[in-house]
Amino acid sequence: MCGSCCKGWSVYADENALQKMEKEPDYIKNIEQLSTGKIRFNSGVCSFLFSNEDGMELCKIHANLGEDALPSTCDLYPRRVFFGERTEGFELSLSLSCPTVLQLLNRDEKIDFLNVSDKNYIKQGTPFTNLGDGILTTSKGKLSYFFVEPGLINIVQNRDDSIVERLSILKKTIEKYSDVLVESIDSKLFINELLSDYNFMGLILFYSKQIGKDFSQETLKDSLMNMLDNDEITSNNLLEFNGERVCNIIEHYMTSYIFSKEFYLLSFSTAYLKLEILIKLISLLHKSSLDISVLDSIFIVERSFAHNKNFTKYVEQSALV
Repeated sequence: MCGSCCKGWSVYADENALQKMEKEPDYIKNIEQLSTGKIRFNSGVCSFLFSNEDGMELCKIHANLGEDALPSTCDLYPRRVFFGERTEGFELSLSLSCPTVLQLLNRDEKIDFLNVSDKNYIKQGTPFTNLGDGILTTSKGKLSYFFVEPGLINIVQNRDDSIVERLSILKKTIEKYSDVLVESIDSKLFINELLSDYNFMGLILFYSKQIGKDFSQETLKDSLMNMLDNDEITSNNLLEFNGERVCNIIEHYMTSYIFSKEFYLLSFSTAYLKLEILIKLISLLHKSSLDISVLDSIFIVERSFAHNKNFTKYVEQSALV
């Protein structure tokens, strides 16, 4: 393990993990809230993370109590498991907040999808998001979503179109399918407001340090705000990427986003706007004077925004305007 997934999160131990830790006083003391199982983090780092003699970052629970004692969140990550109507079984995607998974995007071949017949591929008791709930699907009007998803993926994987064109076609397709117009927002103003939030800027700085960047928060903010204040940089400019490999990485990012069921779990407007803003944030970091690669930019954005409930709420509120 690289230990990066043990930093910056809020992690909760499930009942099974708590039962195993209760027998070990040195372990249970690192549970901040027994009622919720919240694990104590010190300066953003999990209290169970330690370095061995070789400098490798390891998990005390895994090393001393065994894999079966791991909280389900830690055991599952970076996999995301869905139970879907399409397959009458499980669907697996991978979280791009994991640096190892992120390296899989650094390829020219299009992302493909595999069918695995092994019924034991998913460990019994694995937590998953149920996408087959009739009440959920009816209330969101997405009973036919699984017939639409492959078409959305085909759109973002069409290399005859630029990234800007693919997103435009994706937006029009969503509007036609959902019969709801996706609200246009002033992306530069929206991002400016995000970056004015001390908490979001602090997260960007924290994860920038994880990739070896040691600039100050003032330098970070000045670099990003200078780009936003530049009248020559428009919202569409932030969706333009140069170089075949970089465009392919952004394509893989969009493909992964769709297959992770964001368009199912959120409203269509919110899911589309969230994707567009995330890509613009990636572009902003990558094109800034901070010398951050596109893969590192994705890592920072995934950790700071994509899995942040407050960010999703901001987008939802904008989608309703």
